[in-house]
Amino acid sequence: MSKNWVYPLLTLLGGLGLVIYGSALYANPRILIEWQTATEIDTVGFNLYRAEDIDGPYQKINEALIPASNEPFKGASYRYEDANVVPNRVYYYQLEDVDNQGKATQHEPISVQAKPQGLIEILGGVGIMIIGFVFAARNRSRQHISLL
Repeated sequence: MSKNWVYPLLTLLGGLGLVIYGSALYANPRILIEWQTATEIDTVGFNLYRAEDIDGPYQKINEALIPASNEPFKGASYRYEDANVVPNRVYYYQLEDVDNQGKATQHEPISVQAKPQGLIEILGGVGIMIIGFVFAARNRSRQHISLL
């Protein structure tokens, strides 16, 4: 969703004023799941499951197996972004590791609440209002503010 606005911020001497031009863009909420392993001996990859109740049912959210690193004695860091969430809803995630024999081990679930996330873009241009006319400044700088 996008919303454009012009807002008279302050009126000064005899009708002179400052105007801030901007637009607000609201992004869909996302949940970033990160995990680390100490070692990955015989591990071929991972699956990630999500549910809206701790008791399930859990559904796999990754399309394909998330491959393990090629460093079985070092471990690695992983991340998965879940963009299919609704603001203010609590989700439960369960990680599953799969070994080279096809054996899957599921780990304890974690709970996360999806927070609304917005991106506000402020075009920091200043204009002058004189007796009802608006003259926009020519130099506009962009500033991005991410709201969590």
